[in-house]
Amino acid sequence: MCAGVRGRVRVACARAVQALTHGGHVSASAELAACATLDDVQLVARELADSIPETKISLTIADDGAFSALTGAPPTSAYIAAHAAMRLDGAEGYAAEGYAAERAWQSRWLVGRRELRADSWRSA
Repeated sequence: MCAGVRGRVRVACARAVQALTHGGHVSASAELAACATLDDVQLVARELADSIPETKISLTIADDGAFSALTGAPPTSAYIAAHAAMRLDGAEGYAAEGYAAERAWQSRWLVGRRELRADSWRSA
């Protein structure tokens, strides 16, 4: 899904693709999944959000994630990815487990990327 998009924006894009598929919008789902650039994600997500209101929130999250990545705001992209993971298939419900799993993945990534020791930090 969203094969041309890298990083955590891909999570937001994949969640929007999932919401479209779940809602029966197969061709729209394929169109978003085929996006090759962040600009493409923004353009397609905006167009689809206007035409498929029941998935507007998931599509707006994908659009916001792409915008944040394009403007050099990685912390915002991480926040958006966590909220995209929390969102359930474009429905009005939320899954705290999805948010927690995304934030846990981000934490592990930071620890590995910065070569931190497990005992080098304390929780508040």
